[in-house]
Amino acid sequence: MQRLQMVSWARNRPQYSEDRQWMRWKQRTQFLAFAENLAELLEAGVGLLVALARLAESGPRFQRSLSQSLFEHVERGLPVAGLFEPYVDLISAHALIVAEDVGQLPTALASYALRVRQRRAWRQSLVKSLTYPCLLLFSCFALALFVRMEIDPELASLQASLNQAPGLARGYASSVLSNLSLYLMIVIFACPLVYLGLLFGRRKLRWQGIRLPFDELTRAIRSEQFVDSVQKQLEAGISLIEALGTLEPGPDTWLRRQYQFVLGNLLDGKRLAESLPRSVSPVVWDLLSVSELTGDVVSGLARADSVLRGQIARSLEKLSHWLEPVVMSVMGLVVGTTMYSVFGPMYQTISSSAQ
Repeated sequence: MQRLQMVSWARNRPQYSEDRQWMRWKQRTQFLAFAENLAELLEAGVGLLVALARLAESGPRFQRSLSQSLFEHVERGLPVAGLFEPYVDLISAHALIVAEDVGQLPTALASYALRVRQRRAWRQSLVKSLTYPCLLLFSCFALALFVRMEIDPELASLQASLNQAPGLARGYASSVLSNLSLYLMIVIFACPLVYLGLLFGRRKLRWQGIRLPFDELTRAIRSEQFVDSVQKQLEAGISLIEALGTLEPGPDTWLRRQYQFVLGNLLDGKRLAESLPRSVSPVVWDLLSVSELTGDVVSGLARADSVLRGQIARSLEKLSHWLEPVVMSVMGLVVGTTMYSVFGPMYQTISSSAQ
């Protein structure tokens, strides 16, 4: 019955507007803390009704409200995993429903909370390695724009009042140095636009033979997403065929298309490793080929997930190490030329006033 409800809910899953995305993310974070608290009580041997009653008496408002709703469902003999659906992703919701069917809801909740915590910590550590140099670069550009829009016009008007030519007026080299920060900003902001244009051409216009700088990193990230989503469903006791049909029906996402491709090949009688699309990393194919021979597909997926995470971390670390000196060099040029464009006219104005 719950699985039929799950399919119906997936078909009519609500689409949230942008102004509600923040609230949805906040509720997912609050549910994560609730799941950890409930799993701890259940694994300690506390009954479900007693655990929900305890959580309904204390803690944040979200925890008290959800615990009260779950308590009322349990009292009426209704399943509770269906109430988790608005606060988790579709695949995790399916896994929790199946876990409740087989009496493994406490273990599934603890596993969900641990997995989400680990993935968030992993992603945050990767993002931080790239965020700091980018923030420095954009703050430097903000300073350069402020100088060009506020300080330079004031200097030009001051020079005009003193009957001086605006700026340094020392020829082509001085003009290039004064405007170098502007040229750098144009180039740096144009690079992402060019990259997105080539990416659009390759995907929509079928431009063949175009290799972009971050293709391997993107492939590893998507492969890790595919492997992790299949692995956690198999660990919850869901069959492979059922796991690959979890996103049906649903929005046309990259993951759903890969699920459809693999499921079609499996139904044609191919092995899992042979069913993988080319968009998935060859590492997954190699490890699954071995694990299928040993009969332990879940362990093969776990090893593939670990290898892919290592590859992603090393790629981003390498990118960060390459990005930092480049950012520092660009910042030096921007700050230097900005100061040159300010202090040069100031020096000329002061010298002219002293004469």
